[in-house]
Amino acid sequence: MNPNNNFKLYIKYLFPLIKILLIISTAIIIIFSCQELYAQDAGKETPKVRIGFGGSYGYYSAINRYGGIDWEPGYGYGGGLVFENMFSNTFGFHSGIWVTKCTLKAEFQDYGTSTKEKHEFKTNIITLPFYLITSVGSGFITLNILTGLNFSYIAQSYMTPGNNGQQNENIQKYLGWGQIGAGGGIELLFRITKFTRFFISCVGEYYFTRLIEGGNDTGDYLYNANIRAGIMLCTF
Repeated sequence: MNPNNNFKLYIKYLFPLIKILLIISTAIIIIFSCQELYAQDAGKETPKVRIGFGGSYGYYSAINRYGGIDWEPGYGYGGGLVFENMFSNTFGFHSGIWVTKCTLKAEFQDYGTSTKEKHEFKTNIITLPFYLITSVGSGFITLNILTGLNFSYIAQSYMTPGNNGQQNENIQKYLGWGQIGAGGGIELLFRITKFTRFFISCVGEYYFTRLIEGGNDTGDYLYNANIRAGIMLCTF
């Protein structure tokens, strides 16, 4: 893989996703800021917003519903940005953008062969979560329960065949590059100062769209579980 091509690919697809996130985030802030502005106690409240960054490490695999491919779990790591807006002390909105590099292994029979071979998939994924926050507690530790949807883009995927002597093959065209799924988990916020928090979360995701396309009828669906941690700056 050419590093320059990787960088260009990320630039090409990362900016549109960031624009979408900023538009949605700005719209939410404007809507709820306007509500506060015209509320009776508008002068007593400020928008409850948190913005941060962090890293992630997780478990990645796929489930095959009808046979044909035997998936083995792999691991992924990455980083991203986090945005949260609390509508009240109890409910809020969580989003962000995460870039993850993960590795999976699958065993299946190639065309023209009689035995199964193990293949390795190295995949780069860009994910946008859209979660409802249900918040419990306050003070030094805050517990947030996260539930909602995930929208992911498979930006790049290369397969290393099990047969010796073969090169990495770009298989992105065979994959369902736009993945839609459900996710949820818990997030803990630890107060560092009045306007900073350390966060750690554990989130699971399951995707409804097929991982492999192009005539594949086996039904392969991606799922994962991630631990994410980082720092948030907040207005409250």
